[in-house]
Amino acid sequence: MNFYKSLLSLILLITVVACNSEGQPNASSPLNVTDAISGPKDLPNHKKYRDFIKTSLRDLKVTEEMTLVDNFSDVLRYHRVHTKGKARENDGMVAFYSSKINFETCVPSLSRTFVVDDNNAPNTGTYTNFCHNMVAHRFLVNPEKNVGDYKEIIQYWLDNKTLESVNKTQRSFGQSSDDYAYSISTNVAKVMAHFALYHPLYGFSAEEMQSIEEMFETFAKTYDYYPGVANGGVYFTKLCNLKNPTVPPGTNDHCGSYNTRMAVGATLLGIELGNQVIFDKGIQHVEVMLATFDSNKMYTSQIWRHDGLSYADQVNPAIDQLDYAFDKAFGIDFANLKNAHGVTPGEIYQHMWEVANDPSLLLPYMNYKKRLDPHFYENTNDYNGQDMFEVIRDIETGEKKPEYIWQAFNERRYILSAPALAREFQPELWRKWKNRVQFGDYDYGGHITGFSPLVLRNSTQRF
Repeated sequence: MNFYKSLLSLILLITVVACNSEGQPNASSPLNVTDAISGPKDLPNHKKYRDFIKTSLRDLKVTEEMTLVDNFSDVLRYHRVHTKGKARENDGMVAFYSSKINFETCVPSLSRTFVVDDNNAPNTGTYTNFCHNMVAHRFLVNPEKNVGDYKEIIQYWLDNKTLESVNKTQRSFGQSSDDYAYSISTNVAKVMAHFALYHPLYGFSAEEMQSIEEMFETFAKTYDYYPGVANGGVYFTKLCNLKNPTVPPGTNDHCGSYNTRMAVGATLLGIELGNQVIFDKGIQHVEVMLATFDSNKMYTSQIWRHDGLSYADQVNPAIDQLDYAFDKAFGIDFANLKNAHGVTPGEIYQHMWEVANDPSLLLPYMNYKKRLDPHFYENTNDYNGQDMFEVIRDIETGEKKPEYIWQAFNERRYILSAPALAREFQPELWRKWKNRVQFGDYDYGGHITGFSPLVLRNSTQRF
């Protein structure tokens, strides 16, 4: 069985490398089709609800004079004082995932968007997330040295036209392309975000910077994730209802985590490079993200996951990063911008703490067919298979504490992963935690957004 598994992996690897190799047609230059495309590729969910979810952000224009930070040396100075050498490279996220992933495979695999030489690795999407968390940890420990991990990924993409041929690569995965769609979207979004802030540290020449911008612009113009996701079956074809947001009828991938990552990555990179196409791609994702916030102030695409909060609070760092970027570039108060349902991102953040202390607010998002099956909880590992409706009743009667359903969510990460939101919407908790930052707080903050909001806010002192 191991022989056939290895043989299958080898065949897939050869196929992907062939799609990414320099010998493919037109590999020495960006795809010609992009010359005739003026804007980013439409997202199915954005296209369907385009008029309903429109915000004023769609009309914004970026300029080459815009930048995320006025003095990059302030960012480096902050790292040298607060993160550099404050942990070991093999500790933190690297140690946490070491039982599942050999770090030595991470950078080659992220470069090729395919798991290379790691037979014990989880699925490609999970592997991509875990590897990025490991790479980010090493970067925090030594930015000047370990920026090389990120640079190697981008250099491979440049040399092999990886992002220009991404649709072809996705098709090569056949019925398993849904996993590839998730991983490539996550991978590119996190690299975009990191590069947007830290590109002065990468050391690319002006000519190389131009090639990198063209590469990401081509990706924004041409990549279509939907055919890849749809290969997973009918469940994966259903879009999120953005007019009346609730628990997604199918996969939440159309409006969930990798949509949020791309909202941050493309928006920030578009601002930093002054590239309208990349920026507009980010705005598509931002408007989809905003539309998932319902009138009850819930982040509907994630609030129901595993009957807890550890998925739902992933949006907090993203809101914080976007709030910073829109304020810096345009003077826009994103945290207080109302969406189509009359709710602001800041209210989503603030309300999450109310949900954390009153889990009964989750009940309307748990009342859907799958969980109403009396045997549902017999087949899930969450909370040892306990019926969560009963658990919440126990919390209401005081038999259990609300923290019982928090999972990885906790007060510390709620505050320190979104420092500007905490300062504005939870000032008392912010005062409690602001001077208690530890290295791990930087680690978590970058999980969804590519880099830590704490570093950006504290180094620039923009709150």
